[in-house]
Amino acid sequence: MKKHVADYWILILAVGLSAFGIIMIQSASFYATMNTISGPYYYAQSQLEKGLLGVAAMIFLWNFNYTYIKRFHVGLISWLVCLGLLGAVLLIGSGAHGAQRWLSFGSFSIQPSDIAKLSIVILLADMFSRQLNNIYKIGWLIAAVGFTGIFCVLIMMQPNLSTTICLLLIMFAIMFAAGLRWQWIAFAGVGVVLLGIVLIAAAPYRIRRLEAFLNPWLEPLGSGYQLIQSLYAIGSGGFMGVGIGQSMQKLLYIPFAESDFIFAIVAEEIGFVGCIILFGAYCLLIWRGILVAQRSTDPFAILLATGITSMIAIQTIINLCVVTGAIPPTGIPLPFISYGGTSLIVMLASVGILLNLSQYTELPPQRRMLKYKLKKDSIWHNN
Repeated sequence: MKKHVADYWILILAVGLSAFGIIMIQSASFYATMNTISGPYYYAQSQLEKGLLGVAAMIFLWNFNYTYIKRFHVGLISWLVCLGLLGAVLLIGSGAHGAQRWLSFGSFSIQPSDIAKLSIVILLADMFSRQLNNIYKIGWLIAAVGFTGIFCVLIMMQPNLSTTICLLLIMFAIMFAAGLRWQWIAFAGVGVVLLGIVLIAAAPYRIRRLEAFLNPWLEPLGSGYQLIQSLYAIGSGGFMGVGIGQSMQKLLYIPFAESDFIFAIVAEEIGFVGCIILFGAYCLLIWRGILVAQRSTDPFAILLATGITSMIAIQTIINLCVVTGAIPPTGIPLPFISYGGTSLIVMLASVGILLNLSQYTELPPQRRMLKYKLKKDSIWHNN
């Protein structure tokens, strides 16, 4: 396939969101760290360092033939590496706030569950692209669910329900793109929902989170506190916002203001108009990712682009819904913006793969969008 120029919209949007994230992390964390040993610039500086590593990974993954990923079984290798890392987290991992999710190496730490998302995308894209004609063979479906399920079990033991849900949704998205009928996915989805209900009922802290979602004012200083403060921040932003750096809720009112709930600070400081622009940037990035999948002619490229785009979209939707009170609170970062070095590196590395795939797409003639349909037995094809 002839190589052409990559989709620079994807590059601009990903780097732009990451840069904006560093600015907002600095704003959200400045007051909380002002009188600490780490200093008021710690979080922003750390995110910038991880961002530079992520850019290096992005450039590397952008500039080689993506078929090597499939040829050298990178999906299976990365899955085995992640399996070891997730196991190590349970044995020697470091924890905070009742969760054990990190591996620390001196001052450097990683969160393997973030790496697991990209790993499962690559593995499932590889598996299904090799067996498109056998998509309904029960053995392949069991294998896909098994590989994903092992990760889910290990991640649930941390515990981390939100990442588990994210992995399952990514798996369903790739299966759908591979040609699995939506009825099968819906049936599996019902099973996942029932399992989720059981897991929530089995953990008291998850029940409290659900109660806080249904009525945060039942415990305004307890389980409902974070959501209430988040809604205060969003409401305070009004139409135009109070200005970058001028948030009041970041003054130790919102816990983890620089990470999972950073969108509340963003909404307060840039207001409704700024949030619409930010939301538009995410929508444009997701749309460009979908176009890469639609315009690709290689089944592996189609499924890989679908998985990466789904990963970004799912995390964005879950985070925004949590912060605005649309779904029960759960800890998942806002892609490119929330504080979290591993998440940022993985997201930028994923963008590198997406840029690579965009170089081998079939460009539409006369700049018109090609029309595609999902074949019952395989993949997206040009009408």
